[in-house]
Amino acid sequence: MGVGLIVPGLVSLAFTYAFVEGYRVLSYDAARTRGVVVAVEDRAANASGSVTSPVAIVEYETRDGVKQRVDGPRSSSLQVDDEVVVVPRPAAPRMPRIGRPHDMQGGAIASMLFGTFPFSAGIFFLVSAFAREPTAADERRSIERQERSYVTTAANLLMFCGILATPFFSDPVEHAIMLGFGVVSIGLWAHVAHGFRTGRDVRWTLGIGVVAINFSAWVVALWFLSDPNAGW
Repeated sequence: MGVGLIVPGLVSLAFTYAFVEGYRVLSYDAARTRGVVVAVEDRAANASGSVTSPVAIVEYETRDGVKQRVDGPRSSSLQVDDEVVVVPRPAAPRMPRIGRPHDMQGGAIASMLFGTFPFSAGIFFLVSAFAREPTAADERRSIERQERSYVTTAANLLMFCGILATPFFSDPVEHAIMLGFGVVSIGLWAHVAHGFRTGRDVRWTLGIGVVAINFSAWVVALWFLSDPNAGW
């Protein structure tokens, strides 16, 4: 079960890296320029030509004022008159990087959220399968140490306040939710750290860790969503 969840989680997170890299190039590369889709043509996708896929034809102007027309992404959602970002590749002038930052942004957020849960849950199941069963006395002592700790009280207060205070954080909505989830994440990670420190059953600690990882992933996603370069 653990391996079966970790593998697809890692695959999805690998796509996240690719999307983030594409987003970084399209949003921040100093050589980037604007282009426009002037046509969408069906091109053969196999040797016999029995299968075709749409290819966006993009026109853009280089820094020295020369107009170029190149093939854009294959099988994309681009339509005629759509604006795109073009990043020239000196080593391959006929194959610049073409895309839209918000498409890369959406792909990164989706793949990260789809990958984080199975990956973290897979680690939980895998470790739980090999974890030593704590004795009743061990578990009772660790629970007592936690209940007497200020860390547990502070973590619970953070989680409580993070949820209730979200409507009072600043606009826009995604920024407010990001701050609220961020406060909750801090409380959850405090529980995780304290669970390891006090010797709680590793399955209990990792269970809280799965929730903490996914709350943190939402914080990252919402922060990424608020990047002003996403609409360029």
